[in-house]
Amino acid sequence: MVDCEAGVRTPNADLCSWCIPRFQASGLTVEQFAAIPANKISRVEQFCRVLGCPRPSSMRIRFCHVHYIQWRRTGLAPEQFAASPTAVPLASFGQCLVVSCSRAACGTGGLCNRHRDRWQGLQKREPAADFQRWLRIAEPVNVDHLVIFKGLAGQAQLELLLGLQVRTDAGVRTLVTALRPIVAALRG
Repeated sequence: MVDCEAGVRTPNADLCSWCIPRFQASGLTVEQFAAIPANKISRVEQFCRVLGCPRPSSMRIRFCHVHYIQWRRTGLAPEQFAASPTAVPLASFGQCLVVSCSRAACGTGGLCNRHRDRWQGLQKREPAADFQRWLRIAEPVNVDHLVIFKGLAGQAQLELLLGLQVRTDAGVRTLVTALRPIVAALRG
């Protein structure tokens, strides 16, 4: 799909699980169907709409938490508040502490929104979970079409890339669904 950011999660599939039933009902060829916009809601990381604010937003209104609270007190339209002189950029919380994550932290806890939710869920299930270990082995979020090598030793990254190049040169297709468990095992 032209604007589909979802990845293929199953082997031997060329479309994501959301697009497959739409394709089957369309009666079009794969090429014709892929040329049509999917118009799905993007799940990529979005940042605060206040110009220069590096904090992530997890709300449809696209303000970080602090700017959202400030905006609610003004009674202005979101666009008006974002352009007002009172809406000043805030300091970043840095990158998410999860080794495999490339998202921005959403608070002083050092985790992005998704990893904060995952960590809280894990703590409920396993109160004695080791936070430092979890930071090393936690999976990245919303990277359906990517395999994140971040957090792997440099030598491991080079060897994986070389192996992938050799496979590609030999005409062998490597699915992300096959590569992710290998990367996760090397990260753990």
